[in-house]
Amino acid sequence: MVFGLVYDEGAEGAFYLFLSDDRAWVHLAAGSCRTARGRAVPELGSSVIFRLDNGEERMIPVERTVAREQGLKALRYWFSTEQAWPELNWVHA
Repeated sequence: MVFGLVYDEGAEGAFYLFLSDDRAWVHLAAGSCRTARGRAVPELGSSVIFRLDNGEERMIPVERTVAREQGLKALRYWFSTEQAWPELNWVHA
């Protein structure tokens, strides 16, 4: 499942949340592009497959993902504040 929130047709930022089972891949494009990292990462070295909005699949290392619930909380936070949720680590993509 993919959620995309775009502010001012993308000029002011966009938030993308990709879900796969219990993991989420979060991409924030507001100024610079950043992705979220969870503070606790299970199974280092494994990967999670996410389906993009165009149907393609992308394999992402688990350490570059967050728990599903964290991704949903980050989406809600960005929707109401247009800011990155401070409970996650954010790194340049």
